[in-house]
Amino acid sequence: MTWYAHEVIAIGSQEVARVVAGDPMLAPFAYRLHGPLEHAWHRPEVAHDLPDTGLIVVRPVCEPAGDGAEWYGEPVLDWGSMRAVDTSAPLDPVAVAQACGVNSAFFPPETFLSFLQALATRADATLLFYSCSLWGGDIESEYAFVLGRSPSAIVALPQDRDEDGSPRVVVIEGARQTPAARGVLSIALSGLDFEIPTPFFAPHTRGFPWQNYRLGREPA
Repeated sequence: MTWYAHEVIAIGSQEVARVVAGDPMLAPFAYRLHGPLEHAWHRPEVAHDLPDTGLIVVRPVCEPAGDGAEWYGEPVLDWGSMRAVDTSAPLDPVAVAQACGVNSAFFPPETFLSFLQALATRADATLLFYSCSLWGGDIESEYAFVLGRSPSAIVALPQDRDEDGSPRVVVIEGARQTPAARGVLSIALSGLDFEIPTPFFAPHTRGFPWQNYRLGREPA
């Protein structure tokens, strides 16, 4: 199975929604997820709700010439087109990749992180950028950058696996690298004060009806 996710996620506060809807680059790619989700849960234990304010998701955001862009079968938002003039990126993606021993080709440009940091400041919110690439059902790359008041990176290590064969995960805060006991997405979403009971996230299923959650309209 081949599968990709490249998305900016934030709590769906009024201010985040206003800032995203007011940005001409982001607005066409923006969604507002509200519960209850339109999903047939395959097992009761994976069922999850959403925060009371919902989630704002901007997707797909990636390199237009990359493998994932064609897979989506829809327009993608070029992460290279976004940059902040007066804000520096709190993390260097190439340095993060090198520190973790993973391929930096999967990581976004530093200018994109500076844009997200500036956006987080404008919205007075925490934002995260989540990326996952599966090839043959196995993780090629998975990471998240958390932007806002406490920036961090969460990175899966496909070259370092646990006894179940799952990539180990580390959290990077400044110069400190800490092993984590949970998956990348679970840790990243917890930075938004949103917990999911398992790594399963309904909006990441292939048939999820994203078209029903466009920012500016209620679910059908």
